[in-house]
Amino acid sequence: MGFRDNSSLHYWGEEDEEHLIRLRERFPDWRIWYGQDEKRKTSGWYAIRPLPSEEGSPREIEAETALALTRLLEKEDTTSP
Repeated sequence: MGFRDNSSLHYWGEEDEEHLIRLRERFPDWRIWYGQDEKRKTSGWYAIRPLPSEEGSPREIEAETALALTRLLEKEDTTSP
């Protein structure tokens, strides 16, 4: 499954943009973005950690909110080798 980070192509709400900036700063090994529904409202938060090809598939995470994604990323970072 491939994800395309196109968040720079759209205007997002200021609060969502701040969450996105903080998440990207806090988890620099992850590509983080959020989706948008047909009414242009934030719809889901996504993260992917690319891995070298010899290590298998990249790790993908999705959540409904920025807070939920933050918790999943924190857990992932503490359980990763």
